[in-house]
Amino acid sequence: MNVKIRKADENDIEFLHKYENLYFNETTKSGITSEIFNNPLIFAYVMLSKNVYIGYTIIWLDEDKSQIYSLVIVPEKRNRGYAKALLSHLFEFYKLRKIKEITLEVRKTNIKAINLYKSFGFKSISIKKNYYNDNEDALFLYKKL
Repeated sequence: MNVKIRKADENDIEFLHKYENLYFNETTKSGITSEIFNNPLIFAYVMLSKNVYIGYTIIWLDEDKSQIYSLVIVPEKRNRGYAKALLSHLFEFYKLRKIKEITLEVRKTNIKAINLYKSFGFKSISIKKNYYNDNEDALFLYKKL
C-alpha cells in the first residue's frame, strides 16, 4: 500500500467539505476552516496515493481522551485496507500523545465500519437515538488504551 498520511492544511478544504457534507450533512466550508485550522485540540489528517485523495480523519482531543469525529474513505477506494491503515495511524498518534480513552459514533447500519472498529478493540456502550440528520441511530463506541 503506497500511501501518504499527512496533517490536513488549507489546500484540503474542498475535499474535507465535500465528504463531511456528503456523509454527515452538518459541516460548512467556513466551519471546517475555523474549527480545524484554528483549534489546537482538533486534528485532521488526509490520506493520499500519488496525490489522489483516498480518505481523511478528524479527531478532537481533550486531555488524555479523544473523539474520532469522522473517518472517511472515498467510495471508489473502499474495501482495500485504507481505513485500517488510517486508524492504525491514529493509534500511533494516540500513543505519542498518551491518549487513554477513545470514543466515536458510527451509524448503526454501517456494519463494515463497526466490524473495523471492533477489530481494534472498540466496544459498543450505548445507542444514540436519531443521532444523524436523517434520524438514523448511532452506536457509541469506546476504547480504553
